[in-house]
Amino acid sequence: MPIVFVHGVRTRDDDGYRRSKEVRLAFFRRHLLDGISAHPASVQVMEPYWGGDAATFAWDLACVPTGKEDIESLGIDDDDEVILTMGAALAEVVPTATPQSRLLLTVARDRGLGAAVDLAVAATAAGTDGDDADLADLGARAGRYVEANPAPSWLAEVQDDGAFLTRLGTEIANAGITPETATDAGDWQTLGVVSDVLDRIREGVDRVKRVAIPLVADPVYNALRRLVAPTVATFVGDVFAYQSHRGTVAEPGPIPSIVLADLDRAAALRSADDPLIVVAHSMGGVIAYDLLTAFRPDLSVDALVTVGSQVGLFAEMGLYLSSPPVAPGPAGTLPRPTGVDVWINVLDYSDVLSFRVEPIVAGVTEFAYATGALLTAHGAYFAQPGLYERLRLRLREAGVGR
Repeated sequence: MPIVFVHGVRTRDDDGYRRSKEVRLAFFRRHLLDGISAHPASVQVMEPYWGGDAATFAWDLACVPTGKEDIESLGIDDDDEVILTMGAALAEVVPTATPQSRLLLTVARDRGLGAAVDLAVAATAAGTDGDDADLADLGARAGRYVEANPAPSWLAEVQDDGAFLTRLGTEIANAGITPETATDAGDWQTLGVVSDVLDRIREGVDRVKRVAIPLVADPVYNALRRLVAPTVATFVGDVFAYQSHRGTVAEPGPIPSIVLADLDRAAALRSADDPLIVVAHSMGGVIAYDLLTAFRPDLSVDALVTVGSQVGLFAEMGLYLSSPPVAPGPAGTLPRPTGVDVWINVLDYSDVLSFRVEPIVAGVTEFAYATGALLTAHGAYFAQPGLYERLRLRLREAGVGR
């Protein structure tokens, strides 16, 4: 079962990208593929990297206002942007008067246990070093527990985040939850709720907390423009870079060529028992749609998943090579790629860069996923195990996989 992940804008070959790639791979195997593939560990996950041919900025976005003096007052280094992002997300979902020792517990009580688990795992993956496979294992078990216990009564019994994490670990272990592909429950009892993984989660949450509380203050909150403005600027630049240099069907440009190479590799591995799944984030969805409607309309894809993408927006503006020369008729009549069997589109209403597809393209299943973030929603999807769990269920409902 090959999976091709097409990344979105503002993706460059740096430590942050390499780290997020490792996390995605672990989460794909432990959350999405568990229950879809008989052998998740052997599934080939390909990530064509096209950021090297995207927009470049001569002065490294020196034109973007940063609020640098406010950022410095927080004591956050430039390479801690991920922690700043997670801190902003946490600050957005809890009341300003919440004690720092109860932030995660407040999320669990007000937003649901699943939201707290997603936040804890995402903070850990982003802000700490360790075995991502072990973290993904624990996240998978926590996801199973949340499905069966979305609002457990014990949330009223614990009084702070430390007690919350300890109790959550105990409950998961006592429930004896194993993934659908587990062959030895004993291995999971020792692998799941172990002290080093829980300690790592506490470390990750604590790092984010140290950022979250100061972010609530208005003068510092304005510095979040430092996070949003570069994303918007790079989004515009990457769109122009792709549109200007995508080439033609006969002579694809550099970005289409890079992604097509992995799509063709994955297609060669596809079989009745190993379906091809394409997951595309942001601008990656636009690229995937262009490739599957113009460059490779004959390519068979069992499932296309677009997340936080602008496919519908570009369709409305007629920017694809396959776009009709005149505006289409009634909504929902633009055909989906002929080779795509199942198309799922995911959006977060807080993500201003995510758009609907279902009213424009025929045969798309669409659902909303709340990342719990606001200003940082666009980059939050794939750091949360809950997204992979929900996609797994939706793909199985659609008949994809075993």
